[in-house]
Amino acid sequence: MLCRLGRLSLTLTKSEITMKRLKIALFTIGILLAFPALAEIPFFGSLKVGTSFLDWEGLESNDLYLAIGVGVEIDPFLRIEIGYEDYGKISGVYREGFTSGSNVGLVEADGWYLVYVPRFQLSDNWTFEPTVGVVYTESFAGPTFHHSGTDQFSDKDWRFRFGVEVAYSIAENASIGIGYVELDIGRASVHALFASLKYEF
Repeated sequence: MLCRLGRLSLTLTKSEITMKRLKIALFTIGILLAFPALAEIPFFGSLKVGTSFLDWEGLESNDLYLAIGVGVEIDPFLRIEIGYEDYGKISGVYREGFTSGSNVGLVEADGWYLVYVPRFQLSDNWTFEPTVGVVYTESFAGPTFHHSGTDQFSDKDWRFRFGVEVAYSIAENASIGIGYVELDIGRASVHALFASLKYEF
C-alpha cells in the first residue's frame, strides 16, 4: 500500500521543472553569453535533453533531464563549459541500511556545473567529447513516504560529475550529439542519457 502511495505521489510530480528554475537558468545563461562576446573569445552554447535514472536495485520511474550551458574554446583541448542542469525526480528500489528489506525511494538533484570538455576529432564530421568537473547541487535521497529511519539524505554541496558525448557536425557552426552523464550525490549516483544541440559563435 505504501509503495502504491509513493508511485501516486511521483505521478503527480513527474517532470516538474518550476518557472523559477527556468528563469534563473535563462537569466544566468544570458549574462554568461555576454562575457565571451565582449572579450572576443570563441564560445559555444549547448542544450541537452534526455532521461535520468538511478543505479539502485530496481527502477520505479525516471524523469526529464535538462541542461543548458555556455563554454569558451581556447583550442580543441582547452574547452570549459558552465551552466545549469536538472535531473528531475526519480524513484527506485533500494536496500535499507540496517534491515534486510527494501524500500521505494526518491532522488532529486539539480545545480550549477563547471566542466572541462576537450574535443577529439574522429573524422571530418564526428567528434568525441569527454567531460569531467563539478556541480554545486541541491540534492535529496530518501523514502517516498513518511519514514522514521535514518535513510533520508539532503544536501547542498559541490559534487563530482563526469560524462561522454559523441557529436556530428550538421553545419559549419552547429552539431547534434548523444551522450551520457553521471552525478555522484553521496547517497546515490544519478545518471542521464541525452541528445544535444550545440552552436559555436
